[in-house]
Amino acid sequence: MDGVTLNPYSSPAADVGPEVATRNWMIRGSVLWVQDQAVLPPVDLEGSRTGGPLTPVMIKLQGTTEASEGEPMRHRGARGYAAVPALRTRTRRKQIRSLLIWICVVWLWYPLSPVPAGDVDTPMGLLKEGLFLLGAFLPMPAVIGLWIWGLLDRGVRGGRSNNGWYPISGVHPSALAALAHHGQGAPAPMRRYKCYRLYGYLLPLRSLVMGKMRRNPLMWLLILIFKSLRSPALAQRYLHWTERTIEHQSRADSEMKEDWRKKASGTELESWTPRWSEIRDSLMPGIRSLVLVMASPDGRFFATYTRVRGTIGGILDESDEVHFFSWTADGRIFETASVPPIQPLPEGRDYKEAKGRLKAIWAAHQRRASEAAMPLRDDRDLRDRLDASEIARCAMLEAAGILGPVEEVELPWGNETLSGPPPMPKPQEQAA
Repeated sequence: MDGVTLNPYSSPAADVGPEVATRNWMIRGSVLWVQDQAVLPPVDLEGSRTGGPLTPVMIKLQGTTEASEGEPMRHRGARGYAAVPALRTRTRRKQIRSLLIWICVVWLWYPLSPVPAGDVDTPMGLLKEGLFLLGAFLPMPAVIGLWIWGLLDRGVRGGRSNNGWYPISGVHPSALAALAHHGQGAPAPMRRYKCYRLYGYLLPLRSLVMGKMRRNPLMWLLILIFKSLRSPALAQRYLHWTERTIEHQSRADSEMKEDWRKKASGTELESWTPRWSEIRDSLMPGIRSLVLVMASPDGRFFATYTRVRGTIGGILDESDEVHFFSWTADGRIFETASVPPIQPLPEGRDYKEAKGRLKAIWAAHQRRASEAAMPLRDDRDLRDRLDASEIARCAMLEAAGILGPVEEVELPWGNETLSGPPPMPKPQEQAA
């Protein structure tokens, strides 16, 4: 904002501006309507009976925004919520469909081979003829059936724009009732949030391809092309790391705590205790990072266990990473992690990437830091040191041009909401 100097490391509440009323979602009859980049309350839109934690999902809306200088074109979308176990089940179904489609495509090559020779009067000849006919006619109906199955298994999705509003289909009746309880899209306050731009095309290629995307060679090629062209698609805005929610360890994600316990089984990591948890959201509607901070009983070793969940089109992608930390009396930081570092690193930060499971990464950290690690006083001391480390890291990346200066955005986001909501959908099209 013109004439305003931002403190990038102050509490988010310090930069809160005046509240501006806006409506970006509502329920009309039995239909949920949203605007582009609307933010819905934490209600499981699919009404899943599987239970489990909720995670943000991006509801894809029809249409794209126009590209501007330095800003890539983006798909329109809104943020809702769904249960993680149900999303995992749908993702597995999609993987099964993809495998079956590939099998059918390969199978279609069989009829293109020469007609099998042999006497049809013999049992073997009849078998060959039968297999030939089966290969000729079965794959195509199977592909059509799998395609229809995919259409019916898309979860929550958006329809066509109607005066700036989009009808959402696939919402469970119980979710509509729960949303109505939240106020039928009552005016929501807008607040300024700090963010920065990450110029990803300046990073190493292996730092840009994360999670399950590493298994996809086409994704490597696509990112390589974007990186070579310095595409704006790799120069996205991200919420500043101070825009986080810190919660008591008792409210940490139960799945993550259970996963830590299983991975630490049989090692001294079993005796480590969670200290607090963090929720870090993204400007992209369907991405959320969960951080669980763990500490050893003697207060000399610490870890951050992070899980990134991304959901677009009802398909969930999850990736985990772990960082072990120790501090020394002379001001050094030993950090051993499952992911490569983002260079340059601040002075005094001894970073090492370690491969393998949690036990192997912990063993690598012990070999480096067991003698020099000093105990910290309490949780406040630990949090201050982690924050100071993040401040130094961001300063180095900004000096290198990888991070841009701190900016501000207003949320709920979307240009339409900044000047007031668009006209209501036309009555005759509400059930469209």
